[in-house]
Amino acid sequence: MDDESFSFVVLVPLQAGTEFYITDEAWDGSSLLTFESELKFTANSLIPAGEEVSYNASSNAITFSGGSVLGSIVSVGANFTTNMLGAAGDNLFI
Repeated sequence: MDDESFSFVVLVPLQAGTEFYITDEAWDGSSLLTFESELKFTANSLIPAGEEVSYNASSNAITFSGGSVLGSIVSVGANFTTNMLGAAGDNLFI
């Protein structure tokens, strides 16, 4: 992860339709804080184990190491480019 992007590696195959959320909400010791960002990732087709998924906040672009676009990321929380990554300085939770 850097100021404008992050990536992750899929450790087990993800079936088409698999969804998960990515957030930079900070943990205060008992709960997640609010008013930061939340993204929803959806696998559009089977994503094999070992695939690296990269997301660039500046260009709103998702890329996959195999070259095919196998999924999508959409913002479901606050504005991603102003509240996540370099702006907030948090770590990410999936």
